[in-house]
Amino acid sequence: MTPLNTKRVYTLSALALAALVSACAGGSGFLGGASDQFVLNGNYRGIADCTFGKIRMAQAAGLKQSVVPNEQKILVTLESGSTQHWEMTFTPAGATATNVAISGSLSAGPYPADKALQTARSCAAR
Repeated sequence: MTPLNTKRVYTLSALALAALVSACAGGSGFLGGASDQFVLNGNYRGIADCTFGKIRMAQAAGLKQSVVPNEQKILVTLESGSTQHWEMTFTPAGATATNVAISGSLSAGPYPADKALQTARSCAAR
């Protein structure tokens, strides 16, 4: 094998290993940009507002809420500086249900995404 071919094999092996490690790490469906989705009973505006309010009381820094009225969508995002930890998207799923999608890192940041999910579920249960 020539030195160029050897270098190519090592590069391809490294890329394959990185892809394999990435796939294994993301097996939970929620790591580094992955997304989870679920449906909650209740109006999407009420659940989004409740979720934002409860998280804001516990963790005000870096939390934002954005309304996209023409798409019937509400975004709740937690950021620290230029790092986005997670983003939750609330959209209607019929007249009495809400689609919730969350993307980002499950346990990173000052208010972990798994805790934000619990908060959304508690808002739907009220």
